[in-house]
Amino acid sequence: MVTRAVLGHVAHPLVAVALMLEHGCEKTHNDYYRNTLTSRGLPPERYGWASVQADGGIESVTRRVEDWARTATDRLPPPHRSLSHAGTLRVAIAAAGTLTDDAALALARVASVLVSAGAAVVVPETGPLLASPAFCNALLRSAQVRATIGYAEAASSGFHVMQCPTTHWVETLTGMVATGVEIVLMYTGSRPVQGHRMVPVVQITADETAYRRYADDLDLVLGGEPAWWHTAMLDLLSRVASRSYEPKLYGQGNTDFQLTRGLLGVST
Repeated sequence: MVTRAVLGHVAHPLVAVALMLEHGCEKTHNDYYRNTLTSRGLPPERYGWASVQADGGIESVTRRVEDWARTATDRLPPPHRSLSHAGTLRVAIAAAGTLTDDAALALARVASVLVSAGAAVVVPETGPLLASPAFCNALLRSAQVRATIGYAEAASSGFHVMQCPTTHWVETLTGMVATGVEIVLMYTGSRPVQGHRMVPVVQITADETAYRRYADDLDLVLGGEPAWWHTAMLDLLSRVASRSYEPKLYGQGNTDFQLTRGLLGVST
């Protein structure tokens, strides 16, 4: 799972340059990642490679990484924008706190519109989203839903349920981003959650208490007729994808990153 998550991030469509840094005596070392990238058709020369031990210690490897980063970024072509459509998007949808039936139905409609257009939609197997009969019955016509892809496994177009070894939000978020998603749509019925360092996390709510307390951190408050909530969400996703809107917590740097060690992982 850790290997999939690491590779999912370095091979992510939003990543232009990446460097693999090893200590030198770990189990999963740079040679392993180099061979794995090659087996997946990704040229190792696209990435930087550094080793604390092989490159002479912390100070030496720090200079090496900094020099590589300056050279690699200087070689990048200037970014450009192009028109596209909803079918090219990769979106993760998740929820935290209390999820009302109205909110669940709106999220199901968002997922349905995106998948029908040809997009990829990833939801976590844990959390209130798949525990909501309203969401599952509206989108999948079934209340019995199981994981369709592993933690951090690459997702193609269509609807996917990602396996989650734990219920830790940041571990779940890290795994979803590694699947290749470019935006995360997060409904909160309580408080905002941490965002991701690389991919914008859009945070929305229909809970008045949450809005009053966290208005400066939320991107959309759903009000009025619930039947139209999904259009407001889709409009917000469109603005984020077009870079005309930056999620509030993303801009504030309230982000986190953590790879899961699975159900049997321990700290010593």
